[in-house]
Amino acid sequence: MKLLALFLTGYLAMGALLTLFQRQLIYLPSPLDPPSLPSEWVDTAWGRVQVHPLNPDRARALLYFGGNAELVGWSGAELAAALPDHTLYLVNYPGYGHSEGSPSQASLVGAAVAVFDVVAPRHQQVGAIGRSLGSAVVVQLADQRPLARLALVTPFDSITALAQQQMPIYPVTWLVKDPFDNLAVAPELTQPRLVVLARWDQVIPKARSQALIQALEPAGLTVVELPQADHNTLSRYPEYFTALASFFAP
Repeated sequence: MKLLALFLTGYLAMGALLTLFQRQLIYLPSPLDPPSLPSEWVDTAWGRVQVHPLNPDRARALLYFGGNAELVGWSGAELAAALPDHTLYLVNYPGYGHSEGSPSQASLVGAAVAVFDVVAPRHQQVGAIGRSLGSAVVVQLADQRPLARLALVTPFDSITALAQQQMPIYPVTWLVKDPFDNLAVAPELTQPRLVVLARWDQVIPKARSQALIQALEPAGLTVVELPQADHNTLSRYPEYFTALASFFAP
């Protein structure tokens, strides 16, 4: 009985900690981006969001949303070189870089919608690239705004499913504050979609990416897997930028 009581106490205590600090585990705000990058500011309900515009004055635009700890500015030069026909907008989530506010599903998706609404009148069309956590932001944005094309890099079906796979002894569905339920949205997406996977991804289990791929309408869907890359090394391989360039080509 003492062992059982000790186990239950530990189980409940760990569950409480995971519930209270889950956003600190999901969102890892990055240090400041390189100061040489141009910046503009977009007002949102959560404060001003910092956006880095690159390749200005193109007819087409791409919004870029990074991973949960990504320094979006550091990939800017490579993305701009790979996609010279697009104006790129690298978005710092609320609480990231110089952006105001705190990260949550509501603030990230709300900021994405606000950035789209500011950018769209400047261009003939707007697409989006989302990497890891950013892929969920793009899926949710595509449900609310008319994205022309979208690229999902190392995506997943939901935060809830990811957490449940990592912590199967907890009723995660009841505990998660920011579920990012991409499966609920994926079947409705009809624009051209690219999914980029890393064969040795150690962060997003393959089952979670495959569940999302199966939910996406197969028409207009392209799936590319980089055979040597893992979750954090995709940008080291030219094939990654080639896949993006090919997909967003005129």
